[in-house]
Amino acid sequence: MSFVRFYRYREQLILPTVVQAEEGFYMDSEPVTVCDTKNDADLRRHIAAALSQTNPVVPTPSKADEPGSAVLDTLGIRKWRTFESESVMLSVYLTPSGIEYYSTGWPVDGEWKGGRGKHITLAADTAQDKLVDLIVQELREEPPRENQTVTGGIMLLPPPIDE
Repeated sequence: MSFVRFYRYREQLILPTVVQAEEGFYMDSEPVTVCDTKNDADLRRHIAAALSQTNPVVPTPSKADEPGSAVLDTLGIRKWRTFESESVMLSVYLTPSGIEYYSTGWPVDGEWKGGRGKHITLAADTAQDKLVDLIVQELREEPPRENQTVTGGIMLLPPPIDE
């Protein structure tokens, strides 16, 4: 089995190296690749490369170790919630029996919520190009209007009311 995780943060693909701890769980690790979602050739190349990799097995970190985050460190963000409020997480499990694709959907109230994303099961022999197309389509989807940050323009206040 192989596990790949991508993030769309603003208009960037964030692609950490996903390693498997000896105890079996997966973690984001260095190096982290960042790519503009508007650059089609780079986007497809990085996704295809990630889907072709196997997860390196690493020693399980000690509970005393400071966990940190390779993704946040790469982006210069201090809090996971800040990142989560403007991103979508996409996960792909590649197994001999099939491919499981999940996305979190855009956050509600600044946090990812269950049931807002997608879960798609594909046959194990699905062409990699089809899977890359699915991921690219998801990365290019715009967040719902309610979650977009409004910037720019002049804010007009109502005229004062004389009492």
